[in-house]
Amino acid sequence: MSRLVLSLVLGLLVLIAGPARAEDVWLLGSDEDEVLALAAALRPALPPGKTMALQRLGDGAGVQCPGASLVLTVDVPSTRAALRGCPQARVWAIGLPSMSIDAFRLDDPERLSGLVSDQPPARQVALLNALRPRPRQVAVPYSPIAEGQARAAARALRAGGFQPILLPSQPESQPLRPLREVLGEVQAVLALPDPALYHEGLLKHWLLMTAREGVPMIGGLCLKDVRRGVAAAVVHSDKAAIRQTLRLLPELLGSGPLPEIQPVDEPRVVHNPVMLDRLGLRLVEGG
Repeated sequence: MSRLVLSLVLGLLVLIAGPARAEDVWLLGSDEDEVLALAAALRPALPPGKTMALQRLGDGAGVQCPGASLVLTVDVPSTRAALRGCPQARVWAIGLPSMSIDAFRLDDPERLSGLVSDQPPARQVALLNALRPRPRQVAVPYSPIAEGQARAAARALRAGGFQPILLPSQPESQPLRPLREVLGEVQAVLALPDPALYHEGLLKHWLLMTAREGVPMIGGLCLKDVRRGVAAAVVHSDKAAIRQTLRLLPELLGSGPLPEIQPVDEPRVVHNPVMLDRLGLRLVEGG
């Protein structure tokens, strides 16, 4: 089925669903492709009698999902919108950083759970081991909410034979300054899954600054970050996240507690060959 036909068919779901029933599922997201991919996989998996509708943020309409008992979201804005606009529904967030989900759960812990995108620090450190030339000193910027992850990353870096340089940074006040002051001394930057520092608005500034100095960024939040210029990362697979959500669908549609927060299965290594070539770097298998 072509993407145009798929868009039309799925778009009709919103128009023909009518008043939503208590068991209806709503899909919310800012990225149309992500929402359509999730909808295409979910629709045939729904039990008989269950209906589905979807809404893309940014189309000028407020988020409303009357009568829905479950909302699936694919990013931070749609999760925030679901929690605010669908007060009767439980929310399953797919592929968000754990720090984002934890922050949302401070206000409403029972209504929200999901699949987190975070990878153990040792997996990103393995990528640093595979870089040639191999870095020695690795900068680790972090915001106040990511201090625990920064210390875990530092332990993994030391265990891997690297010298970590922890850089506490304030997202609201010159967040790049701590890294700028040491950029001439480090050979790589480990980007934690820290949404306060590496959201889309700031990421381009991190990438411009590090690329100008010939220093690669490793890690980040998601595959999109690698496409934007992060040199390499271990990321979750969107397809794996959808498969995992489908396996959990009976629990998600049931009346019991939501499944516990859990990582996405089947992580994979991705790299940006253009950035690696620009920086004169390569990845070798086996580190």
